[in-house]
Amino acid sequence: MQYLAYQDLCAVSECNLEPWRRAAFFEESGETYKRIVTACLKPLEEFTSKIAEALEGFSSEKPELLSQQFKLAAAFNDSQICTWCARTLSSLTARSRQEDRYGVAQLTGCNAAVMSTLLSALVAVEACLGKKTNPQPAHSLGPASIKWANFSTGRKGNVTAIASTQRGGLHTKAFSMADVIRTSIYQMVSAFEHDMRANAKASSLEKNWISEGRKPVFGSQAVLVQKLSLFIEYRAV
Repeated sequence: MQYLAYQDLCAVSECNLEPWRRAAFFEESGETYKRIVTACLKPLEEFTSKIAEALEGFSSEKPELLSQQFKLAAAFNDSQICTWCARTLSSLTARSRQEDRYGVAQLTGCNAAVMSTLLSALVAVEACLGKKTNPQPAHSLGPASIKWANFSTGRKGNVTAIASTQRGGLHTKAFSMADVIRTSIYQMVSAFEHDMRANAKASSLEKNWISEGRKPVFGSQAVLVQKLSLFIEYRAV
């Protein structure tokens, strides 16, 4: 039943075959919109939290390694629901640009919460694929600078080698989820590109698009801001 509910919510958010249903999301009080966003953020935050827990104190010792691999794989058990949630959140955020007459998406802080959650989830998934997650110097950013690590060890705040590079089930799921989240973020960036570029110039991206005073589930505020900057420049891969 839960799967069908999330699937239907995703369909309404993306396709709008029945306009009155999506219009109801943006009612004046903003309560409906907040409930929908909260319902979709929760699975993504739990997903990211499970990855963070699995990567905590990553060990190269075989017994611990196998246990941590199992935890990491288990984090992707609900990847289909997370996919629908990411697509729903990005579609509603993007469409709020034209359809949110009362500005509830922005005024309730939902836009920042959605962007922060998706960016944090993406950084976590990319860590599973072996991508560096620390803030990088500006000159080293972009597709040509990507360095992928082999499966070895990792430390909190400086994950350097996380998931097997073999084309197994975990790698496939992580790669697929990263693609879904990346596409979702680009959908929002495309809808709010002018505003985001203006925020970037005024150094107010963090204020308007990253949840203030709230520690990301995975990664840091600095990492999320840098990641969003890459998306705005269409250089996030």
